[in-house]
Amino acid sequence: MNKSVVLGLAAVFLVACGSGPSADAQEPQPRSVSVSGVGEVEATPDAAYISMAIEARHKNLSAAQDEVDGKVKSFLKLVDDLDIDRKFVKTVGKNVRPEYEWDDKARKRHHIGYYVDRQLQVDLRDLDKLGALLHRAVESGVNQVSPPQLRSTQERELRRQALARAAEDAQANAEVLAKALDAKLGEVRQISAQNEVYHPQPVYRMAAMKMEAAGDMAAEQTYESGQIRFTTNVSATFDLK
Repeated sequence: MNKSVVLGLAAVFLVACGSGPSADAQEPQPRSVSVSGVGEVEATPDAAYISMAIEARHKNLSAAQDEVDGKVKSFLKLVDDLDIDRKFVKTVGKNVRPEYEWDDKARKRHHIGYYVDRQLQVDLRDLDKLGALLHRAVESGVNQVSPPQLRSTQERELRRQALARAAEDAQANAEVLAKALDAKLGEVRQISAQNEVYHPQPVYRMAAMKMEAAGDMAAEQTYESGQIRFTTNVSATFDLK
């Protein structure tokens, strides 16, 4: 190939490269603002989950099982007496295990009997019966009671209300920042949310101790529920015009 032709092609190549955009040039990034918002909703509990158990220990397995089964029947009768719908009551699996005792002198363990328990769960939809249920359950033979978990049957709707308030708060915060920066708020680019729920523990009034000691049935009505609090935290990014 002629030398002049080669030089001409090289010159054209250099001109073509030089006339294009620089490799270091970048698209201008759109302006944006990132904010957070908080929304809270409180509600009075109208239901409670209650977990209980009946347990027994005996040398004889049948005796332990019979004791637990008998107390379960007494508990279910209590449920009927309090007019609690059986569909909200569960008597879940029975646990059975042998028990042993270690003999230091013989350097071995001896079988001493059996342990049997039965778990009970109640989804109580009438909190006016909470005190009566807890008090009388023990009398019927229940010997393990976990603290009731107060809740609301409208929890899904209450979570959404808190979410909406958090989103509104985030947008209001973004608008304040945009105005302070002499800009206008554009479309939302990204948003995320986290939910928290505070379940209060029922408070047992001190006066109930005196009434209970005196055998007053009013002691069964001395639980105060407090308020359930639904909190949502929202993080959002908006474009700035």
